Amino acid sequence: MKAHEHLADQLNRRRLELRLQWTDIARAAGITDKALRAMRRGEYGPSELTQIRLDEALRWQPGSVRAILEGGQPRPLGRLSAEEAADAVTEERMDAILREAGVDHLTLEEALARSEGISEEIRRYLDARGITLSARQARVVETWARRLEEDLRAAEANDEPHAS
Repeated sequence: MKAHEHLADQLNRRRLELRLQWTDIARAAGITDKALRAMRRGEYGPSELTQIRLDEALRWQPGSVRAILEGGQPRPLGRLSAEEAADAVTEERMDAILREAGVDHLTLEEALARSEGISEEIRRYLDARGITLSARQARVVETWARRLEEDLRAAEANDEPHAS
């Protein structure tokens, strides 16, 4: 079975389990019905961020869509606490957002120059794409950005080398 066929099969099984329409899944994942249909047909693969959104929409643990595309099986959220799931989804989503935004490869100097605006840059990126985080996820993102800024300052103070 090809990867897109396996994905289509698993999406359909979960859709029926949750008693959802395809339009419900597309809307929850922030994509169009047409895009979802094209993914199921194998016309293109879902981006990393779309994979994360599909995991959320189908109440699967983070990384389930990726596992399906690699021949594995999805894992329903029921095996994680709500807090663990929110943290995992937020961390995975933020990593994908940073990669898509092209800021995951910054050198220490570039990151330091931009560190004051990391939270705002992430917020603009999310807003421009219509991505809405829950209040809890927003707090996690703010904490994450603040820690990143603190780590960057500490690295500069210690003059630690930074691998780019």
